[in-house]
Amino acid sequence: MNAFLTGEQTAKYAEFQEFAAANVEPFAGEWDRAQKIPAPAVSLLGQAGYLGASIPRNMAERLDVVTFGLLNEALGEATLSFTGVLTVQAMVSTALLKWGTDKQRRKWLPLLAKGEVIGAFALTEPGAGSAIHSLTTGLKQSDGMAG
Repeated sequence: MNAFLTGEQTAKYAEFQEFAAANVEPFAGEWDRAQKIPAPAVSLLGQAGYLGASIPRNMAERLDVVTFGLLNEALGEATLSFTGVLTVQAMVSTALLKWGTDKQRRKWLPLLAKGEVIGAFALTEPGAGSAIHSLTTGLKQSDGMAG
């Protein structure tokens, strides 16, 4: 794998693995059993600059998509729960960048990057509510085409 990475990406990956080994792996089993990541653990992600990975460089430490993937891989090896935190934080940040006003971006993006606020994702679907595992899909024919 490293043959395809830049020197900077390889160094960042090693950093991410060290972070996970010190701050995630020793506690991951406990967090997973409790189905909760303690706020101080999430704060460590912010302090390390990882929650701002998808925010413009003038507001945070933006990572390229490959390095962001390496961050997710390193943390995901310890517990998938942390990858969910990173993914939702990135989704909220991206939504603000795309659809937010300048005032909203200036207010919320630095707070999201530091981990002072944590983004959230809400899902509701007819017949399933927020139970994503209960979603169903189907196929219906329309105008002679499956769709």
